[in-house]
Amino acid sequence: MKYVWEDIERIVRRIVYAIDHDKYDIAENENRQKNTDFLAEYGLVGERIKGILFELQVDDFSETVNNINIGFEDEKLYIFGLKRRLLPSG
Repeated sequence: MKYVWEDIERIVRRIVYAIDHDKYDIAENENRQKNTDFLAEYGLVGERIKGILFELQVDDFSETVNNINIGFEDEKLYIFGLKRRLLPSG
């Protein structure tokens, strides 16, 4: 699906609103081991994660994909690629 700038801008506003109101989640369950490992490696917790997510811009948008998880097939997943330099924690 093709998106225009305004579509993505609207999505980014919704994402920022959700973050600002603590209505978001970063999955860290057994199916998301890569997420858990990444967050641990770079010491990404709480406010540090929110700070990075608040930097999200329309230009960071990459694509949408269909959710392939059972029970969520009707959802679209919006993929953003934030480029940030992170240093390992520790």
